[in-house]
Amino acid sequence: MKTRVRHISEATGVCLNTVRNYADRGIIQARRDGRGWRFFPEPQQAIKIINGIQEGTISLNDPSG
Repeated sequence: MKTRVRHISEATGVCLNTVRNYADRGIIQARRDGRGWRFFPEPQQAIKIINGIQEGTISLNDPSG
């Protein structure tokens, strides 16, 4: 099963639109399936980045930390 926006949102506690925004800005890696839905090929990395942003250990200017 592919990890979707809702799963990342629930795992991090951020709203769905924040996850979409981070994906659109390239802060977290997302791809689109045949239906055009976003999925996250490396969900643990996406969760780690979002949690780092929330904790202040990752800057939005440098998402790699």
